[in-house]
Amino acid sequence: SKYLEDIKELYHSEAFTVNFKDSEAAKKQINDYVEKGTQGKIVDLVKDLNEDTVFALVNFIFFKGKWEKPFEVKQTTEEDFHVDQDTTVKVPMMNRLGMFDLHRCDKLSSWVLLMDYVGNATALFLLPDQGKLQHMEDMLTKQVLSKFLEKKYLRSASLHLPKLSISGTYDLETVLGKLGITKVFSNAADLSGISEEEPLKLSKAVHKAVLTIDEKGTEASAATMIEAIPMSIPPDVQFNRPFLFIIYDKNTKSCLLYTSDAAD
Repeated sequence: SKYLEDIKELYHSEAFTVNFKDSEAAKKQINDYVEKGTQGKIVDLVKDLNEDTVFALVNFIFFKGKWEKPFEVKQTTEEDFHVDQDTTVKVPMMNRLGMFDLHRCDKLSSWVLLMDYVGNATALFLLPDQGKLQHMEDMLTKQVLSKFLEKKYLRSASLHLPKLSISGTYDLETVLGKLGITKVFSNAADLSGISEEEPLKLSKAVHKAVLTIDEKGTEASAATMIEAIPMSIPPDVQFNRPFLFIIYDKNTKSCLLYTSDAAD
């Protein structure tokens, strides 16, 4: 009972009982829970469960956000996205001429774009120059990012940003193992804080993240945005090649999501 209380109070999570002997029913119970918690965005998270399973850890991220300055749906057009030197695909590209928190970083050889969501989250898009993706990743540090987050620099730009949907599923046993966390998956595991009646070890640890970006953000809403821009010719910034994307929480000063997009 103490463990169940701590799960709720310390981790804002839940623990519930599953009959793992009925693996199909157990799998459905877990997947239904995740599907409901993500409003249908994440389905079939757990693909299989062993009958010998006694404990499973499931983690998922479902981010819902609306742009403070949304795009106009009617301005979205089909444009080229250059996956690599040999592959070009057509993608729905959002377009907006306006004022953006946009930086040119010579150290990263990249454009850095910050776009606020309504609330406490900010999206960072890093667009490296052609052939500079690896260079940007090598030079990217917390200190470099903090420089862009500390102070806004508004400038006019003609922005082209692809609509995208990204999902990733990770076996945390492999990920945690690289961090040296292996004991919990073995017979040497000590999970007596959960149950003193029977020795437990962690059988499966799965994580899945889903992110969708569209004209309104990651959730549909109705809004129209009009703003004045300087008369000088603005730069044309086209996210039409691989770029990095980060969601940053301004309250906790931490990254909620970090990913790269190659329009795949």
